[in-house]
Amino acid sequence: MRQAKRRQSRLGIRPSVSGNELGTATDFLPRQVRRRLGLMATTSVAALFAGLILATPVPADAANFVCDWTSATSSTWNIAGNWSACNSTFPNNGADTFDARILVDGVYTVTLSTNVTVNSLVLDATGANINHNASTLTLAGGGPITITSGTYNLNGGTISGATIQQTGTNRLVLGSNGGLTGVTLRGDLVTSGGTLAIASGLTLLTEAGAAPGTANLTNTSVAFTNTQTFNNATVNLSGSFGSTLAVDGNSTLTLGAGAVVQ
Repeated sequence: MRQAKRRQSRLGIRPSVSGNELGTATDFLPRQVRRRLGLMATTSVAALFAGLILATPVPADAANFVCDWTSATSSTWNIAGNWSACNSTFPNNGADTFDARILVDGVYTVTLSTNVTVNSLVLDATGANINHNASTLTLAGGGPITITSGTYNLNGGTISGATIQQTGTNRLVLGSNGGLTGVTLRGDLVTSGGTLAIASGLTLLTEAGAAPGTANLTNTSVAFTNTQTFNNATVNLSGSFGSTLAVDGNSTLTLGAGAVVQ
């Protein structure tokens, strides 16, 4: 019996310990073994944290795509197959941003009938037309719409926050009705009928960007909504049915000293 007790003591057998007593439980081990165990524990914790960091998804950076209309074929804006270099979609800002270009010459129409936001739009295609109806095209950050060749037909649609650069007879054309919200128009505003709704201000400039600009309105009604000031422009009203400048509802329009209506 005494020999068994001596053997038990010599072997260093101790009662089981909890995790909180781990340091005490390993005190009896040789120093090198204890060091190795400590290193293994530290390494395991570091590896665990590294794994968690690597496993955490990192959101992809937003990209900007310059999208080109692919052919001289009439179709609608919101079909991905009509655009190239467009990340397999059509130009409309979201997680990514887009610049849209219509550059293919030919007689065809691009129909825009869904709300779209882009950074910029270039229409430089002889014979091409944009038919914008029943939707809003927003230019992010007041971006440009550049009409170098072709026609932009506003037939029920609204352009918001854009600087529109016209070139000679390549211009914005008002159909039955349309809207301009916070727009700067470089080049004469020329209409031959219909109703144009103006919101959040309209700035008219020459093609070169100088003031005052000019509006030649024939058989056209221009309605100003909300509170705004119209200045530094000459408005010529004509037509057998007459043209008018109107103020909707409880809106207020202030004509600045540089505004001439005749």
